[in-house]
Amino acid sequence: MPICRLYRTLIEDLDYSFTTARYVHRTLSKAFEDAVNVYEVLSRNPARKVPAPKVDEFEPVVIRTSDDLYSLLSAAASSIHFPLIVFLLATGLRRSEALGLRWRDVDFERRTLSVTKQLKRNRKGQLGRHKTKTKKTRTVRLSVTAIQALKLQQKNQVNWQHMRFSLA
Repeated sequence: MPICRLYRTLIEDLDYSFTTARYVHRTLSKAFEDAVNVYEVLSRNPARKVPAPKVDEFEPVVIRTSDDLYSLLSAAASSIHFPLIVFLLATGLRRSEALGLRWRDVDFERRTLSVTKQLKRNRKGQLGRHKTKTKKTRTVRLSVTAIQALKLQQKNQVNWQHMRFSLA
């Protein structure tokens, strides 16, 4: 695999940050440089002319209006994914974090949520619960709307055991 394609795969397909891709670039460059100069097993450094990954150009964020959100919620009202959509809008969690939740992560009395894991595919393509993107646990305060969405999901879960947003 060409080195530049490796960087693109890390960032676009595997969802690694540009910082991680740049770290991989520095590590590869140093390893190849040592292979040339120290160990003399290569005649040239194949990473030497490959530029380090650069952060994408600035892309403006589209801020949705309350009418946009109302339209989304109206369209999703009859969907089995309605609780997930409301929950994501109310909490700002990443989709993978919401899908990695378990009921024991929710404290209805304190109206808090502990985000400890995310649902993610491993290198073999298998789904599993992994550490969050930042590898840190965080506590999220839950609004009344988020609590209502969770309670609706809890009620519906009895009938939808096959759904991913089940808070297993």
